[in-house]
Amino acid sequence: MKTYAIDGIRDGFGSQYLKKIGGFAYCEWEPNYKYIHIPFITIEHVGPDMVEKLNKFIGIPDMRPGNSIDVKAKWQREVFDKPDRFYTDCTMDKIRAYYWANKKPESCQQDIVIHIRRGDLGKTPKGRRLIHPKRITPNEYYNKRIPMMLNANP
Repeated sequence: MKTYAIDGIRDGFGSQYLKKIGGFAYCEWEPNYKYIHIPFITIEHVGPDMVEKLNKFIGIPDMRPGNSIDVKAKWQREVFDKPDRFYTDCTMDKIRAYYWANKKPESCQQDIVIHIRRGDLGKTPKGRRLIHPKRITPNEYYNKRIPMMLNANP
């Protein structure tokens, strides 16, 4: 059995977390790999004090002590392409158990938060084309969906 870790990513929290649990899910599915969790080192848009808080928030312990790592990847594409194959009920239960292993912050006033990404998906340096056009959801989508969500969740 080989050990497998997700490492070398330095983007935002959501992106890094999805990549790390994607690596975990891959190893749960693939019997030849054992997942070794490497905590976040840096996270875009947050200061160093928040990095440790977010490591505790997700609940996955540092699995490096006593383990060498055979394979390091930045992400596991197959998991993103076929999530239903990898995120089984058993795998999701394990991810949830990690998540709930640590105390969570007190509730906030908002129960639903909508993340509309725009900043890092802009035009190339010369302004010619969108860098990631498939990742931008048009405003019209939100103009319809936000009122629907508010009506369903007053």
